[in-house]
Amino acid sequence: MLRQESKHFRTVFSLLLLTLVLACSEKVAWRTTPVSMETAATTLVVPIPCFPGTGPVVLRVNGVPIDESSIVRFEAMMRQRTPGMSAETVRRKTIEEVVVPMAALYAGHKQRIDEMSRRIRTASDRIARGDSFEAVALDTGDDLSARAGGVYGAVTRANAGLAQLPPVLEERVFSASVGIATEPFAGLVGFQIVRVDKSIGASDPKTEQREMRHILVHYDAAMAKNMRKVDLKHPQLKELIEQWQGEFTERSRRLIENARIEVVDPVWRPLIYPFRLAN
Repeated sequence: MLRQESKHFRTVFSLLLLTLVLACSEKVAWRTTPVSMETAATTLVVPIPCFPGTGPVVLRVNGVPIDESSIVRFEAMMRQRTPGMSAETVRRKTIEEVVVPMAALYAGHKQRIDEMSRRIRTASDRIARGDSFEAVALDTGDDLSARAGGVYGAVTRANAGLAQLPPVLEERVFSASVGIATEPFAGLVGFQIVRVDKSIGASDPKTEQREMRHILVHYDAAMAKNMRKVDLKHPQLKELIEQWQGEFTERSRRLIENARIEVVDPVWRPLIYPFRLAN
């Protein structure tokens, strides 16, 4: 299980970081004084919730409340990825492979949540006021895509599943309206805003393709700092990224491994692996 989680993280980061190196190498450099940061520092901002659903809380993972509606939403994504599985197995996989990792990382970086929320909400406000997504990504983003205006690339439901794109990101991308930035949301590696630039329909929804941009505020402050400073022409760029990625992956693996679930609604207890139970 833990080896699969580690592989999952490495796949996600490879998509997020490594595939953009060549595309970004000739793009504009970072601005040295982001216009939003000084004003953002003095603005009280409501923290981005890990799970923003409105239904009753049925579980807590390391203190993070999990509402039933969020589980049901992610469960629908998992059902598409794992056809033929029983409803109980899909729900159990959803809790273990989606809910627990998201909540464990969110809880593990709780000291940074307010700061991260302030940054991503300030970015969202700037977009709403008419600033270009590309400029805001350049000022705010914590990954290499920011240097190319947030370009993430094209994804389809089919290859998203094979590549283990986090369900929360896949859901946002394929439910977003073309050309309109989403509200900030908690993802697997931090807080994000997504904009779909183009949608290419298909007879089979699984092969629909969407070209997207995103803005990422990363959980790992050190990794974010390194990514913002790294020279894209560094002869060992790939090795550096893999090193930072590996360090964050290992810390994340430990957070997920040690996560414990408090059962609020007893109906859900049979779906929780015994080693996860906190009560």
